[in-house]
Amino acid sequence: MFIGITLENTGVPIPRETIMIVGGVLSGSGELNYWGVVVTATAEAVIGDNFRYWIGRSGS
Repeated sequence: MFIGITLENTGVPIPRETIMIVGGVLSGSGELNYWGVVVTATAEAVIGDNFRYWIGRSGS
């Protein structure tokens, strides 16, 4: 999950919604920890957005 959503937030066309649905299903079935999925998704979004900002900032 972490790599997929981070890449999607940096601009790579990967369907974030599908990754989140899979994470939700796996946490609902007990294979993943719910709070681990929430924290990971939040961290992925922040890291990906900051990376995209850094790329744009250094490119101009």
